Amino acid sequence: MKVVDNYLNKNVFKDIQSKFLADTFPWYFRDGINYAGSKHYQFIHLIYQNQKKYSSAFDYILPILNKLKIKKLIRFKVNLTTPKEKQFPYDFHSDYTDSKITTSIFYLNTTNGGTIFEDGKVIDGIENRLLTFPCHMIHTALSHTDEKRRVVMNINYEK
Repeated sequence: MKVVDNYLNKNVFKDIQSKFLADTFPWYFRDGINYAGSKHYQFIHLIYQNQKKYSSAFDYILPILNKLKIKKLIRFKVNLTTPKEKQFPYDFHSDYTDSKITTSIFYLNTTNGGTIFEDGKVIDGIENRLLTFPCHMIHTALSHTDEKRRVVMNINYEK
């Protein structure tokens, strides 16, 4: 597991952040956070999956992709959760089971909701922070209570 703060140059980060946090950015309701039908929900914006671009926002994420120096992009989606009255972990999961795949979570804003791993380790959700770990590691988002939204980018790729 690796955590890198101030991952992007401040100006590049602010440009990306402003696009994804804009009032006009499209979000799509997903009935379930880690699987359909769970008791929680989120809004997502799927940018890339299965060798297909799903969004014109792909161009916005190029600075992140270029800096990651990936061999093969598997999936890139952006998740938005709304605040809860108290903090709790959502449903634990792994993104993929293939040992060749890496997961990175890029935090677009700072909230008191981070990422929690099966062993109890919590990574705080701080803007412009990149968290990277093997995709098979069991983890989940920790709900937040302090901001109107928590926005993270979920990136799955081969190095």
